Amino acid sequence: MLSISILLSSAISYEYTTRFSGVPASSRAAVLDPFNSRFRGVDGYQSSIDAIVKHLESANYTVEYYRDGEVSLDVWRKICMGGYGVVYLNTHGYIDQDGYVYVYLGELVRGEDPSIHEMGISYLPLEEGVDEAYVVVFPEFIRYYGRMCERSVIFVDACLSAYNPTMASAFIEVGAGCYVGWSGSVGVAVGARIDAEFFEHLAQGDTIFTALSKSGIDPMTTAHLIAYGDPYIALVDTGYRGSTSILAYIALSLVSSILCMMLTFRKPKFIYAKLYNILKWVILHRHKMRFI
Repeated sequence: MLSISILLSSAISYEYTTRFSGVPASSRAAVLDPFNSRFRGVDGYQSSIDAIVKHLESANYTVEYYRDGEVSLDVWRKICMGGYGVVYLNTHGYIDQDGYVYVYLGELVRGEDPSIHEMGISYLPLEEGVDEAYVVVFPEFIRYYGRMCERSVIFVDACLSAYNPTMASAFIEVGAGCYVGWSGSVGVAVGARIDAEFFEHLAQGDTIFTALSKSGIDPMTTAHLIAYGDPYIALVDTGYRGSTSILAYIALSLVSSILCMMLTFRKPKFIYAKLYNILKWVILHRHKMRFI
């Protein structure tokens, strides 16, 4: 039974490490940094954001970088209405009393009666007692305006952005392929660093599933990245999936499980003879291949 379990787990591991759904239908990417003026003083933050832009460009994506007030409601609406294969938003996020995730944009609103009234938005200060308020967006806004391109990847770095699927499901319902966010509260610097590492793995050809398996956690809050939707999307079509080390482990597991099953029903001499014949065939096959 143990050998059969090893065989099955190896087959399942191979399926998950090599599965591939495709790449985003658009090579345009948007990096949204609405609180850059606040965050860039945090050690390592700006270098991580710059690294994300670099990794996307190395994967042949055309990157549009918006910061601070440039991340307005109009820009967010434009991005939600399609044409982007990758959207990365680094911002503040919370959950309202009804359990819906909402995120802040960089557009400031002053006055008691803001002139903008649209579905799925509100105006909230970052802290209680502060007069200035920012535009915040809820899942309803995404559902109303959203027309994401096929297999697009949405990454929201904000506290609680993937605590529940309320924001993720809105993006997926309007066509996004996968939504990635944080399970809980995350630090500014550590979050951006892990985000940059995640995009580095994607730029090297990993699927979202594989990149997540390599991602770290916030050591202070234990928050980690979560993906909703299709995690087998990649940013680069390498034509090959799965690392050499993982595939080597799977191959060894398969061989060991087969040997265990054979030893269960056969004598050792029979096993040695079979292994000798297999090794002999491999050597002869490789010798022939050199002359093809």
